[in-house]
Amino acid sequence: MDKEKKLGLDYIIDEPYTILADGKNYLLEIKRQDQEVNYTYHAIPKLDKEVFLVAEFTNWRELDLLSGDLNIFYDNTYLGKSKILAEQIIDTLELSVARDRDIQVKRESKKELNDKRFVGSNVKESLAYEITVKNNKRTKISMVLNDQVPVSEYKSVFVELNETADAEHDEKTGVLTWKFDLEPGETKIVKYDFSIKYPKALSYRAN
Repeated sequence: MDKEKKLGLDYIIDEPYTILADGKNYLLEIKRQDQEVNYTYHAIPKLDKEVFLVAEFTNWRELDLLSGDLNIFYDNTYLGKSKILAEQIIDTLELSVARDRDIQVKRESKKELNDKRFVGSNVKESLAYEITVKNNKRTKISMVLNDQVPVSEYKSVFVELNETADAEHDEKTGVLTWKFDLEPGETKIVKYDFSIKYPKALSYRAN
């Protein structure tokens, strides 16, 4: 049983423990609670070539969590530390569990489809990318894949997203999001391309 305080929790421990007066520190389990969790794999190949396993808790408020450090274990293996900022969580608590090298992701610029031409006093560039994801695990996985297209901050620069392969597009940030499942051994390829038009006096560097 626990009583919530403004800045902490008081735990009433029903089972007595014997603590030796030997000057040593002891760890005691004061509460154990099971919680449903949804595992998804996340990748942003533009920034990192590796894929991360993420645990999503939708009923995290039932855990009475406070902000602070936490230790992460997966399959009884200690993976490291993380941090929870409970006051910043809205709906779902997401914890990055570990990198998983059984999921491969590769991002390529399709240079044969890229184009650059002059249109009056402007330059128009067309750029195409291809992302390949392969599931080398023996189980089905849920994948969340992110990339990003430029967002214009100038009236003289225009960005047009042409092909998105059914991605969700956040127009404010330019972030593209694909969500899909992969069967064991399955490979999925997503493609997208965009055009950017800007004055000759400016320059654009793709990445």
